[in-house]
Amino acid sequence: VLADLVGAAPAAGAKDAPATAAALLERAGSLSKEGRHADAAAEYDRYPGLFPEGKERCLAAFRSGTAWEAAGDRRLAAERFLKVGSDPACQQSGPNAAGNALARAGTLYEGLGLVAESRDAFRRLVALAGVTDPSLRAKVEAAKLRLDLGAPAR
Repeated sequence: VLADLVGAAPAAGAKDAPATAAALLERAGSLSKEGRHADAAAEYDRYPGLFPEGKERCLAAFRSGTAWEAAGDRRLAAERFLKVGSDPACQQSGPNAAGNALARAGTLYEGLGLVAESRDAFRRLVALAGVTDPSLRAKVEAAKLRLDLGAPAR
């Protein structure tokens, strides 16, 4: 309980910080609902700096990717999705969410023509342990095909 309380308080010396992690997430969510997606994404991006021990760090990172994508910045969206999907703490707490983030990163990078980045995201997805969601398992199989890992032996 004490760790949750400490994680919800902003880091010492943070300027213009919301009182709690929940307040930051609420403000970012409101900005997104208003259609101010870039502002919402920037707010979500503040989370790890303000609340480094916050329990919603992975959620904030994922929502940042979603908001950047809605704002039309697919490269920043892909970077955020790759970051959350590659974070060991996020993978451990929610392998299906981490896997979905990696799949989105790979697809966004692919659409941008960034082949190396796309392959990196798909490799990370294929290597991710603990995937249980059937639709995500299908994305893992599709990633294997993209990487030529699912091709039958000749």
